[in-house]
Amino acid sequence: MARQFRLLLVEDDPEDVLLFERRMPSGYRLTTTTSTDPDIVHAMLDEQDICYVDYRLGIESGLDLVAALRNRGVRLPIVVITGQNIETLGENALLAGATDFVNKDRLAAEEIERLTRWSMIRSRVERLLSTRITPRELQLLMGQQAPTRSASDAQALGVPAESMRRVVYISQATRAFSQQEIYTLCTNAAAANARHGITGALVVAGTCFVQVVEGPESALMALVDRLQRDPRHRNIGIIVDEPIWVRSFAEWNMGSFFMDAHLTYTSINWLRLIHTLQQTLAETGADHDGMGRLIQMLPTLLSTAADRMVTAA
Repeated sequence: MARQFRLLLVEDDPEDVLLFERRMPSGYRLTTTTSTDPDIVHAMLDEQDICYVDYRLGIESGLDLVAALRNRGVRLPIVVITGQNIETLGENALLAGATDFVNKDRLAAEEIERLTRWSMIRSRVERLLSTRITPRELQLLMGQQAPTRSASDAQALGVPAESMRRVVYISQATRAFSQQEIYTLCTNAAAANARHGITGALVVAGTCFVQVVEGPESALMALVDRLQRDPRHRNIGIIVDEPIWVRSFAEWNMGSFFMDAHLTYTSINWLRLIHTLQQTLAETGADHDGMGRLIQMLPTLLSTAADRMVTAA
C-alpha cells in the first residue's frame, strides 16, 4: 500500500482550498489554515509531512512566511503555489527557502503526488548532504583561529560560558556502516542535537568511530550517557572531557567525515590506539586546529595501531 502523506495547506481563499481538496490524491490527509503567523504554522507542522503555501495570502506574500519558517529551523519540504508566471516566481521562491513551486493551473492528483514525493526526497537529500564535512571545510576549520572567551560568546550560545563542555571519544562499531547509513545516522542525530544546543562531528573509518560533541554540560552529559548505552558500538574510550568557552563545530549539529577503511584491532592494540589519540590531542588540543589535524592524521594513526587490514569483499 502506498504511503498516505499528511499535507498542510496555507491558503486564505476558500475556493482554492476546495479546489485543492478535490484534486488531492486519494488517501492523503489534508489540514488547512488561513494563518500567516509563522509561530502558528510552525506548531501545526509537527504533525505534517509537507507544507503547501499560497504565494498570495491576502496582502501578504507567502514567500515571507516560507522565509520565516526556515529561520525557525523548519526542515519539512515546502511547496509554493502560485497563479503567477512560474519563471518570475521560481527563483524567488527557492531563495526564500521553498523546496519547489507549482502553478495552480497544473494542480491535479498526479501532480500533487509527484510534487509531494519529489519534494520529500529532495528535502531528505539536502539534509543528508548538510551533515557532510568536506575536505575543503576541514581545511577551513583548521585555518580558523579559536576565538577568545567573552561574555558575548556565552550570550550568543544562550547558555553560561562556564557550563559548556566538550567530549571526544573513540569506539568500535558492531558492524561496518555504509556511507549512506552514516549520513542518515548523522542527519537523525543532528535533528535531536539541535533541540538541546549540541554540536559536533562523527568521523568514521571502517568500524572505528571518533566523535566530538560539545554544548551545555547537562545536555551533553545526558547525550554521552545515551551514547555509552547505544548497542551500535562498544569499547568506548574517552579521549577528551573538558570545559570549553567556544565551539569548534558550531556549524554542524552533527557533521560527518567518512573514511574508507577496513581494519581490525586486538584488545591491546585498541588500548594503545586510545592512548595514542589522547597523546595526540594533548599536544594539538581539541579546538578548531587540533580536531582538524586529528581528522587528517586518523588514517595513519588507525593503520599503525590496527592488528590487520581486512580485504573488502
